[in-house]
Amino acid sequence: MDNTVLEIIRNNGITPGCIAISTAGHDVGRVYIVLKVNNKVSTVADGTKRSFINPKIKRVSHIKVLGLIESPSDCIKQIYELKKEEEQNQKIRKLIEEFLNLTDY
Repeated sequence: MDNTVLEIIRNNGITPGCIAISTAGHDVGRVYIVLKVNNKVSTVADGTKRSFINPKIKRVSHIKVLGLIESPSDCIKQIYELKKEEEQNQKIRKLIEEFLNLTDY
């Protein structure tokens, strides 16, 4: 789950656990949490329109990192360990909301 420094550089600094905003596509301005990054493509979810079970796949060039949640690998691991989809989506929404409230975006 942890990326190497080279992979992080290759993916424009985007790693699982980042809070990112869409900069291209019909969802411009929507805030997501990055769940996975692989070969210039990221899997993102916001817990409402894009759930944990049905995440959005976006190019890393089409999102901009706003910041990193506290202990990202632990939080992402916790989301994956939750059994019910609604609990996973609630956790995602909570993490995004806490980040936005903390940083005043």
